Amino acid sequence: TTVTVSAPISVSITPSSIQTLLPSQPITLTASTSATGVTFTWYEGTTVVGSNASTLSVSQAGNYSVQISNGSCQATSNTVSVVNANAPIVSMISPTNNGTAVA
Repeated sequence: TTVTVSAPISVSITPSSIQTLLPSQPITLTASTSATGVTFTWYEGTTVVGSNASTLSVSQAGNYSVQISNGSCQATSNTVSVVNANAPIVSMISPTNNGTAVA
């Protein structure tokens, strides 16, 4: 009997910090791994949103992760949060006595 022991595989997503989604500007998430011959499955929460690619173009807010598999081992990445940009806050400033601005 022959037993083959494989090194564990791992994967991470870059960028790894919270990402702010701007209108009409998708964000590209990239899966990084040193493993070869793997398949990729992208998730938003528990929903599959992409597969068979090391990158995912995101245009909706959510929590994204990727799982890789080489047929015998699987690994799941960190989760990256993508949030919608808040609408800008507009302050009206009016001059008062002596030109001093008051918000």
